[in-house]
Amino acid sequence: MTKTNHEKTLLVISRISPEVAGKIINEIAGCQELNLLLSVSGGDVAAALAVYNTAPGLGTKITTHNVGCIASSGVILYLCGQNRIASPRTYFGFHKTQAKSHNEIVKGGETVNDLYARILIENTNLPSNFKLPDVLEFKDAAWAESVNLAHEISPAENIGLPFKIL
Repeated sequence: MTKTNHEKTLLVISRISPEVAGKIINEIAGCQELNLLLSVSGGDVAAALAVYNTAPGLGTKITTHNVGCIASSGVILYLCGQNRIASPRTYFGFHKTQAKSHNEIVKGGETVNDLYARILIENTNLPSNFKLPDVLEFKDAAWAESVNLAHEISPAENIGLPFKIL
């Protein structure tokens, strides 16, 4: 794949933190198309929500690609992609957040866990009564494609190089 000056590929293999979220937002804002390669074990839910809520207003076409394992708040980051790809041997992990503050009401009777589940429901074919499991559960790429979390399964070699690592 030949890239123009308006395309970027970014590999994120760290936990989501406010600093990482800020760097991702800067990368999104700085291009017309972004290939976001992710292998994220989770991290700060508020930081992932900041990227998720900011990305649509930046006008960048984002393709997210699970290249390892995406868990917890990393799934929120993955949902930023208008096009979402999973490599064949990848996994997605889901669970309720355990932070005490995430069980508090954030808006209209909704907790952070409710918000996380609603974001998943709105962006996939998961049933409207979907609930996050109490303990971490992993699902494979085929499952992710079956519920439209991933739009396709394709190896990472179809992504252009070079890329920047966060």
